[in-house]
Amino acid sequence: MSPDLSLTLALVQVLEAGGFLAAEKKYKIPRSTLSRKVAELEKSLGVTLIKRTTRSLSLTDSGEHYYTRAKDALHELMLLEAETKKAHTQTTGLIRLTAPVEVASTILPKMMTEFRRLYPGIEFEVDLSDRIVDLVSENFDLALRAGIPENSASLISKRIRNSYFGLYASKSIAQTLLSIRSPQDLTQAPWIEYEPARREKSLTLIHLRTHEKIRLKVQPKIIANSLLLVKNLVCAGGGIALLPEFFAQAERARGEIVRILPDYAAHFGAFCIVLPKKKFPAPRVKIFSDFLVTELKKVL
Repeated sequence: MSPDLSLTLALVQVLEAGGFLAAEKKYKIPRSTLSRKVAELEKSLGVTLIKRTTRSLSLTDSGEHYYTRAKDALHELMLLEAETKKAHTQTTGLIRLTAPVEVASTILPKMMTEFRRLYPGIEFEVDLSDRIVDLVSENFDLALRAGIPENSASLISKRIRNSYFGLYASKSIAQTLLSIRSPQDLTQAPWIEYEPARREKSLTLIHLRTHEKIRLKVQPKIIANSLLLVKNLVCAGGGIALLPEFFAQAERARGEIVRILPDYAAHFGAFCIVLPKKKFPAPRVKIFSDFLVTELKKVL
């Protein structure tokens, strides 16, 4: 059985100080404790390491060999401990992030660039995927997700805010809808639907002030699993669609698309940051996740 490292440390302390009394004074450890630990070390190894007399102590050949190697090993361990503590407390190192393809491509570039400006020692590895990545088994630090916040024995979610999709159309399509006053007037409109948001053959719109819910049965002309394609179809005059406000912001500012029935929107769960539960989370991950929550609240 390998000896306790504290026993080895006691031997090194005694020899570096020049004796039991000197070690007691230097390290504030009772001589009796140091003597007991050295004796336990010798018993564990089955060899005599120190020859003791009333006035001095000296090393045996085995003791000389053990002390030389042990002193260097303990020094390396202390350096390793210091380096590990320093690395853990500094905002440097790799952050592995996963997020939905189109959402992340739209809003993450500026945020990641700004964070690296603040913390140049940070590196990112980003996996853009619409699948639900297993953060623990695939060793990711955090995920940006849209939908229902998830908490489990291994994951924790930081809710950012609810996600709402607004109704959008091109200017040409909007001109044909000037007479609409309520969502019910849109049942025969040329709908384009984002497939992941399509749970049934109907959709529910919420009045943003009164919170009244209106359920519509619509027959989409196009269904796609890409938000980018849905947006481009709307810009091309292909129909009306529900799109996240942040995702349509640039096209709306350029006048390519317009919001119709702006008092209504569809609820699409919540945006959240998901992290693996860890006893000692890396400070860089916590700082970045807090930064993301703050910045995302400005744009979502």
